[in-house]
Amino acid sequence: MQNWTSLPDINCGLNSHEDWTLVTSNLRGVEGGDRDLWRAIRLQAAERGLSVEDCFQACRRIRHGIFLSRSIDEFLDTHSANKAINFVGKMAIAKCILDYEKKSPIFINTSNIYNEMEFGCIHDKWYAKAFSLLASGVGVANIAKLFSNIAVISFNYDRSLEFFLLHAIYNHYGCTLEEASNTLATLSIYHPYGLVGELSGHTNQSGAVPFGHTGSPRVDLLQTYTEQIADAKMLAGIKAAVADSERIIFLGFGFHEQNIELLSVDSKDHFRNVFATTLGISNADKRIISIKLAQSGISSGNIHLSDLSCSSMFDEYLRTFSYAA
Repeated sequence: MQNWTSLPDINCGLNSHEDWTLVTSNLRGVEGGDRDLWRAIRLQAAERGLSVEDCFQACRRIRHGIFLSRSIDEFLDTHSANKAINFVGKMAIAKCILDYEKKSPIFINTSNIYNEMEFGCIHDKWYAKAFSLLASGVGVANIAKLFSNIAVISFNYDRSLEFFLLHAIYNHYGCTLEEASNTLATLSIYHPYGLVGELSGHTNQSGAVPFGHTGSPRVDLLQTYTEQIADAKMLAGIKAAVADSERIIFLGFGFHEQNIELLSVDSKDHFRNVFATTLGISNADKRIISIKLAQSGISSGNIHLSDLSCSSMFDEYLRTFSYAA
């Protein structure tokens, strides 16, 4: 089983601390920030037992303190006892993710029913290259086997991979969106820290959120990486996917110690083939990563850490990834 971990260079990621500059209420004479986000925070504050003043002060604390943290997750962990900071921080995460979904080249403007995903704009991204590998040799009659030997563990909150795959199946195989959705449902994909909402068009779950949703964000399904994951079934599924795999591919993975621990398995003598993008990571840190991967039972050897982008990884290892492990 191959296991692709993390997301994209499509790009739905958050790129800078500027993404976290929160609104601080123009009623106080402070300009800037995201007024739609502030409006959503104010509307949802009361149901969480928070006052507008609590949220206002939390916005100010994040705005001024975020530059001293490596990530918003770490900042929220530092203030884990502050309910208001964690609420508005997660609201900002959800709003930024949804905004980036809408800005991404795979977004479809549904105002025109004839609009479709522009695959020509993303043919050089790893999503398209990965799908080409998966679909190679899988005809229409065998579409149910498309994801038979792969599991995905995504530590991101966005749904860009699922959205892309849904429309890739639909366009590549000429099936209906319902048939594409049923095929996508066979993919084992795990979001250990949640996501910004179940994807509408892929699930019948009440409260599904459209890709690139412009309405008020919700944070009920979000956890930061420093929070305890309580879903025992998901944790068991993740560990089983790692334990059963012969090849593991890390894409854009940060190698945070807690995330490596989440993937750890009791098979320290297992010689899995591991491939990872480590662009911009020093040789000293690469040695630590290799040691941690071995200690966690992910692989006792044959670890390939490459200074490549996610897309270039699929070019460099095209034949390696094409053949069975």
